[in-house]
Formats: sequence, C-alpha cells, structure tokens
Amino acid sequence: MLLYLCLPAGVSAHHSHAEFASETAELEGVLDTVVWRNPHPAMTLRVATEAGGTEVWRIQIQGNVNGLSRDGVDAERFSAGERLRFAGHLSIRRPALLLATRASHTDGSETILGPDESSGAAIYMGAAARGTRRVHGRRAGR
Repeated sequence: MLLYLCLPAGVSAHHSHAEFASETAELEGVLDTVVWRNPHPAMTLRVATEAGGTEVWRIQIQGNVNGLSRDGVDAERFSAGERLRFAGHLSIRRPALLLATRASHTDGSETILGPDESSGAAIYMGAAARGTRRVHGRRAGR
C-alpha cells in the first residue's frame, strides 16, 4: 500500500487545454518554422499587425504526431514561407499562442489538426474528418 501512495498522481493523465478559450479564432500569416515531434507539433507564424509591422505567433497543434500520421498528415504538408490560415483557440494565459485545430492552405485545401468542431468528433473518427480535404466557400473556423 505504501508503494502505491508514492507513485505520482499524474502517471496516466494528459495535460489540460483549460488555458485555451472555447471560442474559435483565426490567424493568417506566413509560416516561419515547423517542429514535428511529440507530444504536439508546433509552428511559428508571422502575422501582420494593424500598425503595419509583424508579430510572431506560436501555433501548437492539437493532435499528436502519431495520430496525425495515422490520418495522413505529416510535416511535409507544411513548408516555411507558405501562407496559411489557422483556426483554433487562443491562450488566455500566454500571449501570441494558438491551439490549432485546422489549417487552410492557399490551394483551397484544409488540414484537420484536432477535433472536428462541426461534429465534436476527434480526428481519428470517420473518414470525413481525416487528413486533408477541400473546402469550397467556407471559413476554416466556421
């Protein structure tokens, strides 16, 4: 019994997304870096400001590398210098951080990066919510 009490409480727990707002937000800019590793891929996006300058935003991908790979999404889908629009949830604790669930590409395709907001299903459930799909006349953030 004593050994059980000595184990860390979070052995099987995963980190929370409580720091992110529930509303969906969109950011558009030029991709600077892509770091594709667990627990979650991350990117930096250079976003134009209203004052005419730019600021760098950190993009945390909601899905993990293994799950995204199973759905046909990998690092080669993203290239530094590419213009992208990300949809996701802004951090309420840290400035310039977005938890991304979707990426819209200039060719009109969309890459699903987390739970499908229209159905509430995870990206691993159902072919319609997997990988990359074309979107016609819809905003990524719905």
